[in-house]
Amino acid sequence: MNPLLPEPSTIQIVRGNPDPHELAALTVVLATVLATGFPEDDDPPATVASRWAAPFLSAPALSWAARPHPAWRPLF
Repeated sequence: MNPLLPEPSTIQIVRGNPDPHELAALTVVLATVLATGFPEDDDPPATVASRWAAPFLSAPALSWAARPHPAWRPLF
């Protein structure tokens, strides 16, 4: 694509006939985008990023799960 032109807001196949693998990849991308939908500005997030983002989520008060993430463990 020409770097002087702005990026198009649509997906375009610009080099002729795509091969079956390119069509399959494009189909998967488009199906995923359509299946997930487009969030509105006031929509809450679908899930909590990790248990430590909401540490008191259904965990007993004195359990290990209710504590902050230990520094020596990698984030998952």
